[in-house]
Amino acid sequence: MTNLQNRKILLAISSLMMAFGANLFSDSASAQDLTIPNVFSSGTPAVAAEVNENFDAVVVAVNSAAGQASTTDIFTFMLPDETPAGGDVVGTAELTRTAAGVRLTANTTLLDAGNAYTVWWIIFNNPAACDPAGCSAADFGTAEVEASVMNATGRVADANGEATFGAFLPAGFMHTNPSNGNGRQLFGPGLQNAAGAEIHVVIRSHGPFSGNIEQLSTVAGDCMNAASPSGCYDAQAIIFPLPAMP
Repeated sequence: MTNLQNRKILLAISSLMMAFGANLFSDSASAQDLTIPNVFSSGTPAVAAEVNENFDAVVVAVNSAAGQASTTDIFTFMLPDETPAGGDVVGTAELTRTAAGVRLTANTTLLDAGNAYTVWWIIFNNPAACDPAGCSAADFGTAEVEASVMNATGRVADANGEATFGAFLPAGFMHTNPSNGNGRQLFGPGLQNAAGAEIHVVIRSHGPFSGNIEQLSTVAGDCMNAASPSGCYDAQAIIFPLPAMP
């Protein structure tokens, strides 16, 4: 193998590292997560097997940093009169867990066209402390559960009553101050256990979008103008159970 070919291979490896570097380290992968097994010196031949081994090491590190994804159903939760819905499946959602936090993508249907919707993270950092029947709002008052509720995102349903929501919740303590009235961070310490938290998501209706941006970001935004008894209601929900152990 010529020196020119050696340089091209090294440049290719460098380019690959630069391309994926942001992903590796933004997801809190440490330098020791990626170990290049073979080091090449100028003027010495690069053996194909060793080059391939280096590429394999990069691929493994990138895949590890990408996190663990799980897919589940979106189901109807409450009706506009605030009585429980039948739990019909109306969409799908994916949650990706990394050391840096959790990422949500949800595609849903059967929303009210033109209505404003907010999406809420419900985090049970220590699900082992939940009621044996499963984590729910009844566990909010159990300190050991370390429950948190905070806004994820919001948008207006399209003319077909469909919407796609995307959100990222970083890991780490989140200061909350419900008394300030912002209605975005309701309570709890935030996401403390990205790998092991049980995560629920609620899609909340705020009635026809009036142009009030709080309809897309706060728990009670424009609720007095919505049709349900108290103005807003939790229309759909998602449950991401604990990830499977490797």
